[in-house]
Formats: sequence, structure tokens, C-alpha cells
Amino acid sequence: MEATWTVTFSPDSTDSVTASLVVVTEREKFLVPLIGKGAAAALELPDSVAFQPTPAKRPAQQPLLVRNVGQKAGTFTFSASGAFGVEPRQAQLAPGETLQLAISFTPPAAQAYQGELEVRWQLPCILRGRQGGGGGVSSWRPVAPT
Repeated sequence: MEATWTVTFSPDSTDSVTASLVVVTEREKFLVPLIGKGAAAALELPDSVAFQPTPAKRPAQQPLLVRNVGQKAGTFTFSASGAFGVEPRQAQLAPGETLQLAISFTPPAAQAYQGELEVRWQLPCILRGRQGGGGGVSSWRPVAPT
């Protein structure tokens, strides 16, 4: 015998909610997980940053604007690889709040460099305007031309 039940989710807040539906039949009893995803922080940032040609061992800096376009505050940690750096290294952004990061580049030699900006966040959060990543970590690549 087959039965279909409709479960209606009517949240009274913007938080995520989990619960279990207890199903009891003549032969068994089992739990069906119910998950309602709530509001999240959503960090919007550009896909890349390109630096102008930079002499070896001379620091250069580019601003990078990031914005929380989500419905909840989020805490984010930033780190860069190779010849690149980032400041500030951590920030908390309220919904609609914008932050200017400073991406630094100090090439050790005259050649092309590529690096990654790693963004870590406390879930729930969404990253927009980048490719790849997920599950709390995202890689993003600033590019320096030759």
C-alpha cells in the first residue's frame, strides 16, 4: 500500500530549522528528516583582479570591493597565496554592508604570477561572482600580467 503526505513548512523566523517526522506503520517506526533552509549571508565579489605590470620586488596594491548581499550577517576570513597578500584578514559583514579589501602583490622576479584568494566563512553563506569552491572554502584567483 502506498500513501502520500504533504508537509507544509511555515517558518516563524529566518533561521534554518530541522525536525523529524515520525512515521509509524503496522510493522515499523521510522524517522523522516525535515530541513528548512533559512536566510544566509551572501558574499559578492568580482571574478578576478588584474595588476598592472609591476617591477620586481616592488609592492603594488589593488582595492577589491566585497559586499554581503544576503539576508544575514556573516564572518569571513581571507588569505592569499604566493606573491599576493590581503588585508584585512577577517571581517564581519551585516546584510548590505560593503568592505574594501586591499590585495597586495610583491613579485620576486619579472614574470607572470597567479595566486589564490581563499575565503572561509561560517555557514550558512553563499559566494556570488566567483567560480568553483563551496562548503566553507572558496578559491579565487587574482592575476598579474607580465
